Amino acid sequence: MTDELHRDEIEKARQVFMEEALELVADLESSLLELESEPDNKELVGRIFRAMHTIKGSSSMFGYNDITRITHEAETVYDMVRSGAIQVTKDLIELTFPVIDQIKVILGKPEYSEAEDKAKIDGILSSIKGFLNNHPFLQAGGEEDHPLPHPHFFEQGSESQEKEVTFRIRFKPARDIFLKGFNPITLLQELCELGNAKVVAHTDSIPGIGDLDPEACYTYWDIILTTTKGINAIKDVFIFIEDDCELTIDAISED
Repeated sequence: MTDELHRDEIEKARQVFMEEALELVADLESSLLELESEPDNKELVGRIFRAMHTIKGSSSMFGYNDITRITHEAETVYDMVRSGAIQVTKDLIELTFPVIDQIKVILGKPEYSEAEDKAKIDGILSSIKGFLNNHPFLQAGGEEDHPLPHPHFFEQGSESQEKEVTFRIRFKPARDIFLKGFNPITLLQELCELGNAKVVAHTDSIPGIGDLDPEACYTYWDIILTTTKGINAIKDVFIFIEDDCELTIDAISED
């Protein structure tokens, strides 16, 4: 009976992920269509980047590795667009639609197999890599050997970035978080990608071995994060878990 309840909780969490992800994909698609006619609209570029970033993080938590891979690379490109290193062109738009289409294909298959669509995934990744390899910015900068820079490689000096702020974050997941299919470590890794982070784990709530439930989460974390990404980027990391954790985010300094 307990195992059935656990499976039900995980399935409910997965269903929430699917619904939220499909909403983000719909917003991503509409934003991309708008960007075709408004290529200089930085707000649309930011919206596309944030949607990619959120889909990447949430898909990783639920084991949709192919979605994570293609959105990671697409996010890289749009971070470069935000920084001004790459301009919005017809080629960029055409590069992005297959990413969206493949996400929809994966989400639409109850029993999705990574091996089944390997050729499509490899083709999408190859297209992104080729786009970046052939881009004048990378050729001029001698980056041919590193065609896929880290998504935040260009964050310094970008006009689209906010000023650098240091935040104190307390993240305390619900005790039954593992049973709902979430991995807190994945979220912490995602948070660390936003800037310079120091993570401190609190283990004072862990009981003695006799009272320990191996399926429960007793640890919570404090994070000091210095980032140019702003508070909304931090909230996006926890978007699928906000009802299953205690979360406080306080700005403690601004440069």
